[in-house]
Amino acid sequence: MLYNLGIDKAQQAVTDAQNAVNSDNSNISNLNNQVTNAQNVVQQDQTKVDSINKDINATQQTISNLNQQVQNASKEVSDNQQKVDSLNSQVQKAQDKVTDLSTKAVPTISFTPEQIKATQDLVQALKDYEKQGNSAVNAIYGYDDNATEIKLLKQKWSDVMTDPSKIVDWKDNNETD
Repeated sequence: MLYNLGIDKAQQAVTDAQNAVNSDNSNISNLNNQVTNAQNVVQQDQTKVDSINKDINATQQTISNLNQQVQNASKEVSDNQQKVDSLNSQVQKAQDKVTDLSTKAVPTISFTPEQIKATQDLVQALKDYEKQGNSAVNAIYGYDDNATEIKLLKQKWSDVMTDPSKIVDWKDNNETD
């Protein structure tokens, strides 16, 4: 029986060892599951990190594009300011010229009633001649032999306008211009 007792103890030791191995295998399996779960979490976190990095790169590109747009707009503003300055300079020169011209006197001419009537008669005759389908330009230049009345009115107008005794008033307040 002593012999059986040793076998029983040995069998118990084997059973205990087997149970310990089974327990260790179970613990190893649990640890492997935990490692797999941890690896899955790391993979998910890496995917999130990759997505965040992609967003960062896209944002940096957007910032770069916006900076370029700001530089372009700044250059355009500068160019436009130069144009405005140039136009302001031209306006000032034009205003100076107007001021200069406005300080110079313009001669005045007075006409007699006879000169005014001769001009009105000639202009009216030319209008009437044109309404009849004729060329007022040809008539005034003497190219139309049928424009006898216009020839006479033109001669009368020429005589009245160029006769020195008919010039009533010619005044130039600033002869230096």
